Amino acid sequence: MKEAHLRDFIAVADAGSVRGAARRLKVTQGAVSKNLIALERSFGVPLLLRSAHGVEPTRYGRVLLRRARLADAELRKAQEEISSLAGHHQSVLSIGMSSTAEALLAAPAIAQFRRKYPDALVNLRGGTAPTLITLLREGHIELAVTPTVRRASHPDIRSEPIVRSQNIVVARYDHPLAHATDIAQIADCEWVHGSRPDDVAPGIVAAFESAGLPPPRFAARRDSFSALMFLLLGSDLLSLASEPAVAPFCREGLLTRVPLRNVSIGLEQSLITVARRPLTPRAAALATILRRIARGLGSANAYR
Repeated sequence: MKEAHLRDFIAVADAGSVRGAARRLKVTQGAVSKNLIALERSFGVPLLLRSAHGVEPTRYGRVLLRRARLADAELRKAQEEISSLAGHHQSVLSIGMSSTAEALLAAPAIAQFRRKYPDALVNLRGGTAPTLITLLREGHIELAVTPTVRRASHPDIRSEPIVRSQNIVVARYDHPLAHATDIAQIADCEWVHGSRPDDVAPGIVAAFESAGLPPPRFAARRDSFSALMFLLLGSDLLSLASEPAVAPFCREGLLTRVPLRNVSIGLEQSLITVARRPLTPRAAALATILRRIARGLGSANAYR
């Protein structure tokens, strides 16, 4: 098995066809097909299912694809590190952050990191915890700061709490229930969900249960902060959102905090890494910077 075999296999899986992969790689279809055949022979099982609709991985192929992406990501990191050490080009450090982490940590952390590594470019990916964990596992990012995940659900992930924040109920500025103070007043509203249904239920569910109300009804699930903004601004939907993330937008004409009494929902953000994958020196340096900034946020936000 050669590097080119895995490269072509990943390209075919991503493109959905040998032709598309060959075009992307700028090689002939015959060369790609030859490498795929050699790869399948080396494993002794079919890795791709071919049909009139294109090509997709078999169950064996999905296992290989997951590992191949990791190998490819690690090789690219090694190439970037070596090129950076040799002064050939600007190195890239890819990380993930929730909207809360972006609001609290991103700007000062990147500024401090750039002072230490002026030749580095930080590639910042956003999204919910499930999205960022997937990117982390597949090697697309080196670390993430996102809501704490349960060890039992993710045994391969290391989760180190570093900062706390508050979640608040938000709505568009002129929402008919923008001034509600009792949770019973918003019992009939529909909500935007920020994570997958099989994750831990959001805090607002617990708040409804404590008030003796039926569970809130979720109309949409979003995977980005911009989607949340547009959903709220264009409808009567409500959402539980991170106060640091939405605070700059809580003003006339945009969003507002719904001033509910006795609804206080904390949110813990953790530094997330893959347990058995060592950080590169630059990723480790950024992790140290993130911890230091989190500690300096004050008692309202600092985790330790």
